[in-house]
Amino acid sequence: MRFDIRYKPAHTLAVCSLAPGESVVAESGAMVSMSSNIGVRTDGPMGGKKGGLLKSLKRTVLGGETFFTNTFTAQSGPAEVSLAPSLAGDMVVHPLQPGETLFIQGSSYVAAPESVLLDAKWQGMRGFLTGEGLFFLKAEGSGPVLINAFGAIHTMDLDGELIVDTGHLVAFTE
Repeated sequence: MRFDIRYKPAHTLAVCSLAPGESVVAESGAMVSMSSNIGVRTDGPMGGKKGGLLKSLKRTVLGGETFFTNTFTAQSGPAEVSLAPSLAGDMVVHPLQPGETLFIQGSSYVAAPESVLLDAKWQGMRGFLTGEGLFFLKAEGSGPVLINAFGAIHTMDLDGELIVDTGHLVAFTE
């Protein structure tokens, strides 16, 4: 699976190239276009590998994720699916490594392979007091994770600590 990010930093589009049999799980409503040889499965709280009703409710209510997801699978030969976020802005791909944890601001998750598992993670009373939300989405597993923000995304590799207002934070690793 490979994401090709186009039209940065506003109105960004991600074209996901899939090998035969490969799948990508995307937020409901993210698909712009797809090859004719892609099969689509819509999963609610009881479908897929996302943890059932309680985990879906937790991710939806607490983590800002949509209740339903769509799984796009290349069925016969390579295929492409184009994805866009619900709000105009930038998208980046984070290459999630085995054993790594990625925390994503609620509503910033767009897509990832089925090997990436999502859950909601409490960010403490700080989120409540700042009005930015109480929870992050927690991504674990391996594979490219497509995330977005309203506006441009500035990626930083830190050697030490940096204090960032949570209203301007899109994602970070543990």
